[in-house]
Amino acid sequence: MKRFLLNAMVLCGILLLAIPASSYTINSGTNVGSLDTYLTRIDLGSSGDATELNWAQNYLRTYLDDPTLVLTMDKNASSDYTFTLVDGGTSIYATKLADSPDFYFIKVGAGRFDPPYTHYLFQNSALLSYAVFDIDSSGFDIKNIGKISHIGELGERVHTPEPGTMLLLGSGLVGLAGWGRKRFRK
Repeated sequence: MKRFLLNAMVLCGILLLAIPASSYTINSGTNVGSLDTYLTRIDLGSSGDATELNWAQNYLRTYLDDPTLVLTMDKNASSDYTFTLVDGGTSIYATKLADSPDFYFIKVGAGRFDPPYTHYLFQNSALLSYAVFDIDSSGFDIKNIGKISHIGELGERVHTPEPGTMLLLGSGLVGLAGWGRKRFRK
């Protein structure tokens, strides 16, 4: 029995170490995940929804090597978002997204002194319900967070339902317990 408890404690320790270490927080504790992957940028000027969706879809068809990819887009004005500097950060911002998209783009309002690019495409990672981006990263020219016009959320990731995840974890633990018990009896 002592050996089983020792094995269980070691397994719990390993599971705790598997928690992502590069996770950011906002407001002293809300976990927003890690930095999303910056993919590309383009100048689409004052384009409409169809142009933005077409650009993102054509780029992602090549990026994902999937010529049949069809995206949907939910577009929300920047006024629907609160851009919060991550705890301890100087240029990394996070905002809660309406959905949990695989990809999203940020459109910046173009002014006379603004960078030549208006749209920036990101691959959402870690906590999909948050957009986490670094305004000082290479290729990302937004230096004034107030210039963001809107965010387009592209596609939606299919999530494993929480009860299914817990069932999978539980069955694995029951299997380990059975294996340990069988081994202990021998």
